[in-house]
Amino acid sequence: MGLGAALVMYLIPFWDWIPTGVVHQYYCAKDAGFWVYKTLDQWKAENPGVAETLVANKKPAVARNAYVLNQRFDWAIKQERYFPLNYMMREEQQVVDSKTGEILARYVNYSASHERRQAEYAGWKFWLDRPYCNGGAMNKAKFYISQMTQKT
Repeated sequence: MGLGAALVMYLIPFWDWIPTGVVHQYYCAKDAGFWVYKTLDQWKAENPGVAETLVANKKPAVARNAYVLNQRFDWAIKQERYFPLNYMMREEQQVVDSKTGEILARYVNYSASHERRQAEYAGWKFWLDRPYCNGGAMNKAKFYISQMTQKT
């Protein structure tokens, strides 16, 4: 009887902790990461002389759900809810050759929180806060570094 009451008291605030963790871990293992499909040197070899003519936008314009970085590269960012429990989001960022549509680099991450993440606040259920997959912060940094090199 006492064990059942303790379990009920535990589940009142924490009922979603285990399913949130399991789903987050599953999608992180299944789909998250950072990939470079073509390096800048490979792209330059396939497009001789083009890199020297590109001019970086001081304030990247937004077009087609992407930031236009220069005449050839776009930075596409997409965020969507992927699981109805809590605020579990899938974020995908890509560097795309706007002329060919080819994806040069891609970053995918999953996050979870109690409320929609705003200004680093993720809700009062701090135990549900998972801003990145394992290695997600490092993957995002790698993506930004690769994205910066594409501006040249």
